[in-house]
Amino acid sequence: MKVISYNPSSVGGLSNIYAIPVSDFVKVAINLQTKNKTVIVKDLNNVIELPCFEDRSAFKEDESLEEGGKLYNIEVNGFISGNSTDVITRRRLERDKWLVLHQDANGNVLLSGTQDCPLIFRSSRGTGGNRAASSGDSYVFYGATSSPSITIETAEIHEK
Repeated sequence: MKVISYNPSSVGGLSNIYAIPVSDFVKVAINLQTKNKTVIVKDLNNVIELPCFEDRSAFKEDESLEEGGKLYNIEVNGFISGNSTDVITRRRLERDKWLVLHQDANGNVLLSGTQDCPLIFRSSRGTGGNRAASSGDSYVFYGATSSPSITIETAEIHEK
């Protein structure tokens, strides 16, 4: 009998989210000795680290089979507490297209989106339904790509 193993201590949520502008993405470098992958960018100052609350963040990738082949619908969700997003950064997030490096609470790191099929940022602001609820901005990076998110060994981003 074949058994699908699972990790009973696996937890949900994301612990890190980094938005990388498509225009600054250089490549995913592979160390030939260790086979580890690293993200390389032109300028680290253009990468945006977003706040991440484990209970209000998630990654989802749905695979579907379309006429042209497989399609991966990707969503990376998060929450910014309060009204802390400065207007310039918010406008840039809304205007540009992104690759998103994210790490889950188990330490798994993925790079979502591609240069040909980048992710788009959208957000909504709200007060929450009661005093115990957080007020702030819910956001999502989303898009459809022809390839799934790729595993990266660490959430480190290096400059070219």
